Amino acid sequence: MRLNLGLVDTLNYLCDKLLNPEAVKARGFFDPELVNTLRYRRPGCLATPMAQKVWSYRVWSMILCELWARTFLDRSVSDGPAKTVDDLL
Repeated sequence: MRLNLGLVDTLNYLCDKLLNPEAVKARGFFDPELVNTLRYRRPGCLATPMAQKVWSYRVWSMILCELWARTFLDRSVSDGPAKTVDDLL
C-alpha cells in the first residue's frame, strides 16, 4: 500500500499502527498511558522550535523502537528482511 501523506499525516498513521494502546501494552517497552498522553499533547504552533523538536524526537524514537522490535524480535530469520515498512505493520 502506497500512501501520499504529509509528514504530520504520516506520523499520525504510524502512531495509529505502531503506538496504539494495545500494541504498546503488548510490547511492554513503554507505559501505554504515557505514550497516549505524549501523542496527543503535541506542542502548538506558538511553542518554541526546541519544544517541537523534543516532542517529535520522542515520538519518532518510540516509533523506531517498535519498528526495530518488529524487525529483530518478532520476525524469524527465515522470513528474510522486510522489503517495506508495510511488511512490519
